[in-house]
Amino acid sequence: MPTLNNTHDPLANLQDIHLPGEVSGLPLAPGWWLLGLALLALLVGVGWWCYRKYKRQLYRRQACQLLNSMEIKQQSVDKQVQAINALLKRVALHAYPHKDLAGCHGQRWTDFLQSSAPQLHQPPAVAELLQTGPYRSPQSLAADTDSLDDCYCYSRLWIEKHQPEARLLTQAETLHAAS
Repeated sequence: MPTLNNTHDPLANLQDIHLPGEVSGLPLAPGWWLLGLALLALLVGVGWWCYRKYKRQLYRRQACQLLNSMEIKQQSVDKQVQAINALLKRVALHAYPHKDLAGCHGQRWTDFLQSSAPQLHQPPAVAELLQTGPYRSPQSLAADTDSLDDCYCYSRLWIEKHQPEARLLTQAETLHAAS
């Protein structure tokens, strides 16, 4: 009969726990590859959209820079009004190539500016200056320095806020269909 020996350790004969090997992260399941490709396509699409928007808005940034440089130069009021009108006309011709704006002047010109940026308020003094300023004498324009400041402010806002031609066409079609 075996005798129990209290000095003998019964756990000494046990072996250590065997841990499983490390689980590899690769190869990934096909679902992860598809998700990765979808995210990559989304990032490329958003990047392309941002680049296109940046390029589409380039003319606005350049026009604002020109307007700022005109405002800094100290010219006579009549030359400034002519330069503002010319810059607005250049921007309008670029933004609305399918409209006949080259010969637009007077009331028709200010009406176009108002209709292409309906969210902007066109002060009457600015409309008057844009309509008649290029044809008035320099002496009569010299008193309109406040209107000239308002004209610079309105022009800058119009350059930044005028709506694209496609949106104007859609609004016109909606208004035409509603009436």
